[in-house]
Amino acid sequence: MKKRILILILATIPCTLGIQCGIVVHKSPQAPPASLSEQLDALFSDADLNNAFVGVAVWSEKRSTFVYRKNDDLSFMPGSNLKLCTTATALELLGPECRTKTEYYLDGDIVDSLFIVDIIITGYGDPTLQWRHSLGGVEQFQSFAQQLAALGVKAIQGRVIGDDNAFDDQEYGIGWSWENGPFWYQAPISALSLHGNCVDFEISAGDSVGAAATVRHIPPTSMVALNSQITTSLAKDSIDIHREKCSNNFYLRGAITIGKHLKKRRTIDNPTLYTLSVLLETIKRSGIIVDASIDDIDNLEYFHYDTTFQAASFYSPPLREIVYDINKKSLNLDAELLLKITGMETAGKGSALAGAGVMEEYWKRRGLDFSGVHLADGSGLSRKNLVTPQSIVELLRAMRNNIAFYDSLPISGIDGTLEQRMTMPGVDARVHAKTGPLDFVKALSGYLKSNSGDEIVFSCLVNHALADAHKIAYIQDRMCEILVQQ
Repeated sequence: MKKRILILILATIPCTLGIQCGIVVHKSPQAPPASLSEQLDALFSDADLNNAFVGVAVWSEKRSTFVYRKNDDLSFMPGSNLKLCTTATALELLGPECRTKTEYYLDGDIVDSLFIVDIIITGYGDPTLQWRHSLGGVEQFQSFAQQLAALGVKAIQGRVIGDDNAFDDQEYGIGWSWENGPFWYQAPISALSLHGNCVDFEISAGDSVGAAATVRHIPPTSMVALNSQITTSLAKDSIDIHREKCSNNFYLRGAITIGKHLKKRRTIDNPTLYTLSVLLETIKRSGIIVDASIDDIDNLEYFHYDTTFQAASFYSPPLREIVYDINKKSLNLDAELLLKITGMETAGKGSALAGAGVMEEYWKRRGLDFSGVHLADGSGLSRKNLVTPQSIVELLRAMRNNIAFYDSLPISGIDGTLEQRMTMPGVDARVHAKTGPLDFVKALSGYLKSNSGDEIVFSCLVNHALADAHKIAYIQDRMCEILVQQ
């Protein structure tokens, strides 16, 4: 028995020591890694895209060719990706240092410090007129009031007139969804615009359950009327805000949780009169006695500028700063104002139609294929906008060396609308791209650096997607991960 055990042990030693045993181990052949096209085809076969139309174009600068294409010559609604075209066109035609003016005229006489006069404010679409909490007002209006005081004016009797005729009277874009009218992202458009043509409601819970909530509005203008029946509760917040049609009468209903403070923003009616109202009340707060009414210049039958003199002129920040905010924050009103400014400055017409025509014509002259493009507004809110993924990539390539444009794009995991997306190591800070959400639309287009040092220019447009928007965003983020790994 001992002999047999010893023989068995000795027989196994050569193999244990790695000595040739005459046994051949056959390894299974390893499958080659999936190609870029195979990876992306698999990604876009996800069940969440079953009902969707997907268009993708991916360009490699290193190879100087498209490395992936899927329906890239078909037309898709771009959502806010349209802002890429709006801001690019403005930067190219107007220049990054272009500024928009707002002018103030006076018409009348000063008699013993009583200014018997009309004040005329003429707007050209400056999107940066904002109420600042730190200043307790609108800086430009405060500066104008100081200039009136410097002239020795102690009282004003007359009218405050708004001239918004640099733009047409179309306050809402063609193809916009009517149900979004109350919300800040679909504010009315005017050459005289203030505070995003919105009003902010600051709502604070009462001291006990059942107590009325405290509500105040910013800017604090008498043009906005409040009727609040919000109470304090232990349950979750439930607040409804309704604006009466063609007015600035707001009705607030619901409940706010005890100890809470909320801020809600809603659009206003008639941006021009809204601007005039805040200007008039700013002059009053400066200490000047005011007995004046407000009016739109269109309502004055015989008004003309012949007898006026320009008392002040203010300018917006440079265009590069405005474009930065438009693309980083996806500001719809600012994009619409910029579209009309572009039409006004280059075609002599401050309309969306003129601005869109300028955009299409300019990029066609630059050699871009815009055969599948139709532009209806500047923000992408319209469902009548159509672009192709190929045209977006071509535009991005044409704008790559425009520093103001490139720097305006959100950066993955860092800022803007991509701050909370693609935050994982290896992808964060690698993608510079514009998002594009709209009902049943999800878009992402921009630039990224791959691990091999290649710069990739891409556009992914998804339409008619019924899946949750976050799931579509995940697929687009995963696309960027795959492209970074190339």
